[in-house]
Amino acid sequence: MKKVVRDDIIDLITFTKAEFKYLDYLNLLKECGNYCFLSQFRNLIPKGRSIIDGLIENNLIGTESINKNYKYIYLTDTAMKFLMLRLSDKDFSNQSKKSISVKKISKYPSEKQLLSAAYKFHMLVNGDNEVSKEIILENIRNKYKEKYFYKYIDGIKFEESKEKCIEIKKLISEIDKKILQEKEKLNVINEMSNEINLKDSLLLDESRTTIKEIKSKIENLENEIREKEKYSFTRIASKKDISYIQNTINELKEIRTFIEIENENKKNCICKYNKMINENENRIKELTKSKDHYLKILKYIDNASKEADLKFNIVEKKIENLYDISKIIVRVNKNILEFLILDTGSLKNSKSYAKIINSLLEELNEIKIEKTEVVIYSYSENRAKNLEKEFLKIKQVRSETIISVPKKRESRYTKEVLRKANVKRIDNIFYGNVIVNSECYYLGAYKEIDSSKKYIKAKDLKVIDELIEKLK
Repeated sequence: MKKVVRDDIIDLITFTKAEFKYLDYLNLLKECGNYCFLSQFRNLIPKGRSIIDGLIENNLIGTESINKNYKYIYLTDTAMKFLMLRLSDKDFSNQSKKSISVKKISKYPSEKQLLSAAYKFHMLVNGDNEVSKEIILENIRNKYKEKYFYKYIDGIKFEESKEKCIEIKKLISEIDKKILQEKEKLNVINEMSNEINLKDSLLLDESRTTIKEIKSKIENLENEIREKEKYSFTRIASKKDISYIQNTINELKEIRTFIEIENENKKNCICKYNKMINENENRIKELTKSKDHYLKILKYIDNASKEADLKFNIVEKKIENLYDISKIIVRVNKNILEFLILDTGSLKNSKSYAKIINSLLEELNEIKIEKTEVVIYSYSENRAKNLEKEFLKIKQVRSETIISVPKKRESRYTKEVLRKANVKRIDNIFYGNVIVNSECYYLGAYKEIDSSKKYIKAKDLKVIDELIEKLK
């Protein structure tokens, strides 16, 4: 195992312990919302007590009281510097550690923040890893991309798209190299061909002229022989002349044949170069065609991603607001749309939740959702059961309210018309499954605040206690 140890952001010993001993626990706290209850950590994490002691000793967590009996823990500035800058490429050696600024965690969270973090801490420790906002949003974004991926591209799965893009870009790079090599070859062949063509064309022109002259001479000599043969019986000398002329004709024919063979060879050479040029140009065309095919796939992938992002951006803000403000976790888990209601002390009624859910379902109608589930997390069994009963009531109302059409008239109604009509009448009626998670009832103990101080916030209690100490 190889890890980088640095002393430019926090103390070297603290960094070493945080990196090698406490990294998983610090990431766990950061992912759940930077807080959890002290006894919750001790009870749910093996050897939790000794781990807490080590984290406090190295100034990685702090503790504050929520009431007389219970405390909560939070990530310190030292922990946040470590988590946010441990992998940074920037060197902070020329800067004092105190001047290094990162996001600060408040020592005094609101009750909503604290309870919400406690629920998420419980879920993460018990193996439910899809709790952080970033992971949830990324999963829903990927659902949109998956949908638009199949719209644009056939034969490539969305999960394989990143690797496929890398593979295609490598292939395009290799094709570009081959095209460059082929073009360089083509330039060399063209230069040689042009040089030969120019030289040979001149020679061919000269040889054509020579062949014409030879042919003309042969014709003249053959005519002369024919003339002499008419009178060869009267003059003996004419026979010698005829023999001489015939020899000259034969020599001229040999020269003509040699020139013609040379010309044919030159023509063959030129044809060979032209063939090489054609073959080279065809290879470049084939390579360019392959490149265009791969570029087209990359464009399809890019278009699918852009269109998915465009659709996702419409719902992203709503999901974030529900997560941050209403403490409702919206996520898609195996084609099930889950609404995790975290009871932080101010539950809405079931109709209000149903309205939020149905509104979001309208936005999420493009991704594949087989069913919808509401999971209620509460610190009180009574509160959880009462909310469940409310949901069951509006679920029953929905079955009585929904529009039905006789089979005889069914053809006159489209699914979309029915859907819109029903939505208008039941926008505050829920039709999914309702589940109560009973694992977090133990958190009710943390709500048992001293009655004399129940109206005072934790941060104000801290200030009051400090003032009392000063006045003593």
